[in-house]
Amino acid sequence: MKSNGYNLELEMNNLYQGVLHIMLRHFNEFEHRVPGLAAQLSRLPADVKVLMEKYAKCTTQKSKNQVFHDLKTKLSLNKSNKVLFKAQAMLSSYLYSIVHATPTTSTEAKQNRLCLTFELNKKETLKVIASGAIATRTDPLNRKFIRNIVTAYIRSF
Repeated sequence: MKSNGYNLELEMNNLYQGVLHIMLRHFNEFEHRVPGLAAQLSRLPADVKVLMEKYAKCTTQKSKNQVFHDLKTKLSLNKSNKVLFKAQAMLSSYLYSIVHATPTTSTEAKQNRLCLTFELNKKETLKVIASGAIATRTDPLNRKFIRNIVTAYIRSF
C-alpha cells in the first residue's frame, strides 16, 4: 500500500499487529462492511468467536491482556488457521482498497507512529495506525521507507 513518502505493509498471522490483530480486536466494525467476512468468521469455533466478542468489548488494559492471552491459547490449540487466513485476506483486501482509493484527511504523529484518517462517509472515518518508518527496509522499486500497519478501526462522529 502506497501513501505519501512511504509504503504501508499489512502483516498477516500476527496477533500483536496487522490484519489478524485488527480482525480479532475490531472484527465487529468490519464484519458487515467486508463482503463475506461475517460468513467466514461464523465458521470459527464458537469458543474463539466468544473470545473475539469479549476482546472487542474490552475497555481496560487488564481485561484486554487477559482476553488476549485466552485468545492466543485458543488459536494455538484450534486448527482454524484456514478460516482465519481467508478472513484475513478478505479484510486485507478491504483495507487495501480504502487506503488506495481514499485520500487521507489527516495525518498525526504520536509516539513515533502515524495516525492516518480516511473518510468513509459523512459519519465515519477509518483510522489507520502505522509504525514509525523502518529505516533498514525500503521498497526496492521506489526507495520509499516502509511502515507497518499496527491497527485500524472505524470511528463514528
